[in-house]
Amino acid sequence: MRLLKNGLKILLCAAVLVFIVFLIGRYGWQLFGFTACESAGIENVEVSADEVKITGFYPGSFPRGFLGYHAEEENGILYVGFKFSGLFGIFETGDFNITIPVKGEIREVIIKTKNYEYPVWPEFGSTVDLPTDPETGAFEDGLYVMLERSDVYSVNWHFESRSGGITNADHSAMNTGEYLYLDNDIQWAAGNLERPVPFMLVFSDSSGATISQANMIYDPENPVLIVTLTSDGKILANGIEAEAPAIPVPYEEILSQYQTAISEGWSAQQLVDAGLNHMIRDVESGTVGYAVDDLDGDGVPEFVIGTLSEDEFYGKLIFALYTQDEHGNAVQLFSSIERDRYYYAGGVRFANIGSSGADNSYVTTLKLEGEGLVDMTYTTDPADYVQMELTPLAQWTE
Repeated sequence: MRLLKNGLKILLCAAVLVFIVFLIGRYGWQLFGFTACESAGIENVEVSADEVKITGFYPGSFPRGFLGYHAEEENGILYVGFKFSGLFGIFETGDFNITIPVKGEIREVIIKTKNYEYPVWPEFGSTVDLPTDPETGAFEDGLYVMLERSDVYSVNWHFESRSGGITNADHSAMNTGEYLYLDNDIQWAAGNLERPVPFMLVFSDSSGATISQANMIYDPENPVLIVTLTSDGKILANGIEAEAPAIPVPYEEILSQYQTAISEGWSAQQLVDAGLNHMIRDVESGTVGYAVDDLDGDGVPEFVIGTLSEDEFYGKLIFALYTQDEHGNAVQLFSSIERDRYYYAGGVRFANIGSSGADNSYVTTLKLEGEGLVDMTYTTDPADYVQMELTPLAQWTE
């Protein structure tokens, strides 16, 4: 009998201990706030005067149950973090539908964890009715875009190592005549640093080619920035034409070398030894041109040395194409030689023609993608080659 009683006591103590551990695991994380929180897949966010409703799910592949959320409201921003567990959430699914009471007007909802923050409301590219303040007629703080042309398929911003942007879900052209709100890290950074923050804004067409781009400044002292892309491709920041991107220093160094080589009449060997394209000797010096353009819309401008010649062989030829690596160094993607030539085919495409002998030749089309070229495995008719818009090299000055 005594053994039975002792056994029951042990089992009871074990059950109590397990229950305590379960309670700590299920609810104790709340003591640590956002430090213990995770992100979540967000399906919908609804904001009203006194509450915020969020519907979502656990984004991982291994099932974990939803334990709860932690939320804090500060200066019109609602910060929210979530907690999931495979063990302590065993009786729950990973799906959730929560209602968070709020005290004041919410302008933004941000998911917050120990390591990072990101916005989920307003959504990227959401169209807003402006002005938002019926008494003052003022815009809410933020970055807005207005399009006056109908061939824009994406708008992207690039700030330091971060980037983002907007496109239509069905990959159609974006609407004209509407204000688009771009939720972004730029606004947060400027607010946190309490100083103006530089960034680049890029407008691209259906092929991903850049229509127009500009360097811009977001100033927390003037927190409403309205950017307009005009019908002729100009970018206006609060009505003032924005600055075109300057030529990156690594590209300026290459330009300077080419200019020196042409003015001094370098030999083919001198050009090769300097890492320059020797074929520029085969065309009139006045037809050698350059372009600095973010061809693929990734925020990193490419650098092109090509020809404005109308010669059948050299017309539309690209001598060399460069991009930049993560450290800002110039990286050459290709350089034409007589038996391995590259012609511009529009957008992010380049026709490649070459041979290693009379019986071995190839023709293909390459696509610029990041820091490399992807073989599209089809040919482009020479009649479809495009003359890239180049500035004569002679017009460039340091």
